[in-house]
Amino acid sequence: MTKREQERVILGEGDEEVEGWIGPAADKIETLEKYMERIGNGDFEVNWAKVLSGIKGFESKGAKAIRLDDEYDLLKFLDRISGINVDFEAWGGDAPGRGGNWIQVWIYAGDESKITRTLEQVLERLQNLYPLV
Repeated sequence: MTKREQERVILGEGDEEVEGWIGPAADKIETLEKYMERIGNGDFEVNWAKVLSGIKGFESKGAKAIRLDDEYDLLKFLDRISGINVDFEAWGGDAPGRGGNWIQVWIYAGDESKITRTLEQVLERLQNLYPLV
C-alpha cells in the first residue's frame, strides 16, 4: 500500500479553528495548548532553538522565530512536524459573513507512532526546561 492509499487519521478539524483534538496525539497537543496559554500569559519565554535542537522529525530551521501565542501559531508549529498535515480549505465567500476556512489536521495511519514519539520528545524537553507545575 502506498502512502497515498493509506488511511488518514484526523487529529482535529473545524471552521476557522480546531474544535477539539482527537486521535493518538490529542493529549500531547492539548499539553502544547497549555504551554501556549502560559506563554501568552507571559509566564515564560521559550527558547525554541534549545527546545527543538536535535529532535528528529521536527523542522527546526528558523526555530528562533517560532511563536506559540495563538491557535494559528500552534497549527504552524504542528505543520513543522514530519507527517502532520494542516490543510485549510476556503468555503463560501459570496457575501460578507458567509465564508470561512475549514481547517483539518491529519496524519497517515502508519505515521502514528513516529508522530507521537516526536511530540513526546518536544514535550519532555519543554517540561525539563519550562515545567508547567
